[in-house]
Amino acid sequence: MNPKIRTVAFVLVLITVVSSIVYLQNLSGAPITGPSGFEFAGISSWINSEPLTMQALRGKVVLVDFWTYSCINCIRTLPYIVAWNEKYSKYGFVTVGVHSPEFAFEKNLDNVKDAVQKFGIKYPVALDNDHLTFSGFGNRFWPHKYLFDAKGNLRYDHIGEGGYEETEKQIQKLLTENGASVSDIPIEPENKYANPDLGGAVEGMSNEMYATRDVINTDGPNIAGRKATYKDDGNHRVEGIYLDGEWMTGNDYMLHTGNKGSFVIAYSGRTASPVIGSPSGQKFTANVFLDGNSVPKAYAGPDLKFDQNNNSYVEISGPPRLYSLVNAKVSFGKHEIKAETDTGLAIWSVTFGA
Repeated sequence: MNPKIRTVAFVLVLITVVSSIVYLQNLSGAPITGPSGFEFAGISSWINSEPLTMQALRGKVVLVDFWTYSCINCIRTLPYIVAWNEKYSKYGFVTVGVHSPEFAFEKNLDNVKDAVQKFGIKYPVALDNDHLTFSGFGNRFWPHKYLFDAKGNLRYDHIGEGGYEETEKQIQKLLTENGASVSDIPIEPENKYANPDLGGAVEGMSNEMYATRDVINTDGPNIAGRKATYKDDGNHRVEGIYLDGEWMTGNDYMLHTGNKGSFVIAYSGRTASPVIGSPSGQKFTANVFLDGNSVPKAYAGPDLKFDQNNNSYVEISGPPRLYSLVNAKVSFGKHEIKAETDTGLAIWSVTFGA
């Protein structure tokens, strides 16, 4: 064999062996990394707690959950995290939610406090408005759960939704290692808190869309401060946002500035949940349509209402947030959601489920 080929082959085998050893170590429960790189940094405020440090939490099993309150993926995971906190906090288990905002309005302390109350969160929540803890943990995702043993070692992490049974098993394992008797506590089923109003993530559905990026019928770049008149001709392709009327581009949203206007979301999936509201705190009533007609009551999300003629609409008030307009009873496929509104309504993004 050619010496160069022999050397390359040896290196490839060595890489494979080392990777396998690392993988087996993680399966066996060995620390994924040491504790020195994980700490709460740059936190602007704490909710439900005085300021905490990872160092001060040594001796406890700690779950750190990175989330943001308008993220549908985070919202779908929160009932499980709330339940784990209630079940295991008396056994030396501490949950810390690190709220790392995706949009500017999510930096507002009062907005986050409202969300914490709405979702029934009683564990400490840190406002990581500058993403210093987010980046310090080497994180890039919402939601992302990190589980630490009593010595401060990262022993398990999970990105995104799902994995609830496995995560709870890991919580019990680390608590048992720390001397707690929790093995007889039933593990919750994987889909116990599945919410048909929000659906779930499945193959073939549309990815999240952002208003400043995914408007299709534009004649120029969506630069902050730009005002333009949009014309929706009704010719829509899947996975796009279509505006009608006068709109202004904000830093992370599109704001309707005309008298009458609308947005259409063309997507693939079942549920559709836009992040909408008013930067100025204005209240709105927006008529909502599914595939050109009023939304059937059987398909209505929890934020949808109906007048005496069964016309569907949504009342928008308070801080901007995610509004669930269509539930998962809709057949999977290509759909269009349209909202008609007066001046002052803004849209940030829209997420989907099935």
